[in-house]
Amino acid sequence: MNIATVENIVMLLSAVTGLFISVFRYIETPKRGWLYVTGFFLAHFLSDYYWAAYTFIIHDDPDVSALMAYFGWNVAFALLMAAAIHMRDPASKKLFHPLVFLPIPLNIAQVILYLQYGGYFNNIWQGTCLTIAECVCVQSLLYYAKNRKEGAKLPLFNTLALSYILMEFSMWTISCFHYPDWKLDPYYVLEFAGYITIVFLAEAVGRDYRNRGVVTGRMTVNGMRLRMLLQITASIIIFGGCIGGLQIASWMKDSIPEGAEDGYGSIAVTLFVISVVLAALIGILMFFISVRYKKMRSVENEDDMRSSRTGFITTVILSFVLMCISVIFTSRLIYRVSVDGVRESGEDTTRLVAAEIENHLAAASAALEVTSDTVETMMKRGESQEKLLIFLTDQTDNQKKFFEDDMTGLYGLIRGEYMDGLGWEPPEGYDPTTRD
Repeated sequence: MNIATVENIVMLLSAVTGLFISVFRYIETPKRGWLYVTGFFLAHFLSDYYWAAYTFIIHDDPDVSALMAYFGWNVAFALLMAAAIHMRDPASKKLFHPLVFLPIPLNIAQVILYLQYGGYFNNIWQGTCLTIAECVCVQSLLYYAKNRKEGAKLPLFNTLALSYILMEFSMWTISCFHYPDWKLDPYYVLEFAGYITIVFLAEAVGRDYRNRGVVTGRMTVNGMRLRMLLQITASIIIFGGCIGGLQIASWMKDSIPEGAEDGYGSIAVTLFVISVVLAALIGILMFFISVRYKKMRSVENEDDMRSSRTGFITTVILSFVLMCISVIFTSRLIYRVSVDGVRESGEDTTRLVAAEIENHLAAASAALEVTSDTVETMMKRGESQEKLLIFLTDQTDNQKKFFEDDMTGLYGLIRGEYMDGLGWEPPEGYDPTTRD
């Protein structure tokens, strides 16, 4: 297992861990801060999952379009920007300081450096989102530094978000340079540190909410049971979907004929579809949480509470069943299309090779027939053996232009004498009529 594989595994684990924490916290208290953070981890998971799963199974990076490769990460950075704006202290919005705009020229210079390697849209989009988030985080920290003696609390989320953004920009800049040994490359140190940092984003949201006086409302016994059920459901969706996707991808790899690496692209697409379905299902689950949660808190009658909870559980179960059906159907469809494509490509190649062999044999047969007819005509005219050998030699030289290296010359047994257009001298006692 190389460092790149370890990196992808840690990347996925950090996204799944952060997703679990943020989903659980949102289930406990549906607030917009946890919604943004959960969306950030969902989008991160969308790209992390199919990328890590593909490299784990195929042992190579997926050869996919830039849109597919960076879609989840692009959405994640936009949601991180939204979370940074939402989680800052409302009073800090009025603070204007030159340092707030310092990230803009610095990041513009870095983005220009990245653009020389292509990926214009991705670089500009990610650079813009993270620069705005970075400016907001700096503004929030400057407000804290200026007002901490008056009781201002440390904006923990913005602090962690700023640390993560600085690691991302530093990591991208370092990747533009070559290091002979990965052990000397600070890229991996920054990347692993960034993965550890984002795991604590959800807890940082809770800390900032507590500092602002936001507390979790009292929950009934039924509410706590429902919360536990939702957490179990989310766990089954995430873990079950991840494991199921790996099994499907492994099965597809074993089903693709050996040497048909072109079919591996369908595996990347399948894993991407699975990650999209998982993210969508978690999003649907959270939508129902936000709607049903408020409704359940306002319900006082136990029968109404039980009826509402039953309807919600039924919705979750149906959504999970539909997810499984859609993933299986999509995987089988992509597999069938990829296998049919490999088979058709093999048949086309076989027909092409067969036509080339047929043309090669036809040309060789025509050359032999023309040479044979000419030799017989020369023999009828009484031409000498020397002239016949010269003719075979000339014909051999002419045919070399068409048959290249596999040409063994024109030769034959003429008037009881072996003649070779390449000038090969047979050994004593050689009988061309009994050769292999």
